[in-house]
Amino acid sequence: MIEVKELTKIYKSRKSGNCTALDHISFTLPDKGFIFVIGKSGSGKTTLLSLLGGLDTITSGEIIENGRHIEKFGLNEQVYYRNSTIGFIFQDFHLIDDLTIYENIKFALELQGEGEEEKVKKALADTDLADYGNRYPKELSGGQKQRVAIARALVKRPSIILADEPTGNLDSKTTAQILDLLKELSKEKLVVIVSHNLSDAQHYADEIIELSDGKILQHIKRNERFDARLRLEKDTLIIPSGEAFSEENLRQVEKEIAERPPKKLRQDEERFDPIEIRGGVYSKFRPSL
Repeated sequence: MIEVKELTKIYKSRKSGNCTALDHISFTLPDKGFIFVIGKSGSGKTTLLSLLGGLDTITSGEIIENGRHIEKFGLNEQVYYRNSTIGFIFQDFHLIDDLTIYENIKFALELQGEGEEEKVKKALADTDLADYGNRYPKELSGGQKQRVAIARALVKRPSIILADEPTGNLDSKTTAQILDLLKELSKEKLVVIVSHNLSDAQHYADEIIELSDGKILQHIKRNERFDARLRLEKDTLIIPSGEAFSEENLRQVEKEIAERPPKKLRQDEERFDPIEIRGGVYSKFRPSL
């Protein structure tokens, strides 16, 4: 579990003055699940990811990962935390062109003083790259390169994966494949992804944190009771909130309505519920992007 308490990050500049990237934000994340951090450019998304991953220093506040205070780490503790607990995935892949795919993944282990062949093979297999170990990055598609980046993060067996816009350079089909893979991984570990895509967040996220000007606009959690189908129950036509329906679903409901016209119309529960916070509750989910 990660607890973030009154987290603030201020960038100081002599020319332009101070810039507050994050402004006293607080939230808690579970041990596993798929968390989307969304918001417009400049909202603080990437800054938050950098602080969670120990890549940047905190101005004030606390980040507590399973009882460990990240803001109190010394240099050696920071390096160990980044190498053992966190797996990073970036938009631009950051692969080494002169190394094979196998060697790129193994290099991440060598930074930890390891180099076990079986761990590399498992990481390749888990990302559907078992047959690509001897190829070089230039021989792969964008989606395959991102899979290598995911395999490189996985090989260290981290408990937390942090992904900064990992699908930003990919087409829609490949994006879905990468998000499906990350969703599967989130069943066993915490996956936090920065994204500007609200539709992806609605479809995949277990929780969504929306930032605006360094503050949390809303923090919401998937409603497990939510049913995305348009459906007829007894004499009531139930319309899920904010959903697009498949042609098959519509044809089925049209057939049922023709046989027994509904007497009532009801909008179903929201797809996401607000998460309680100190001092109140965030408003219900609203597509503000």
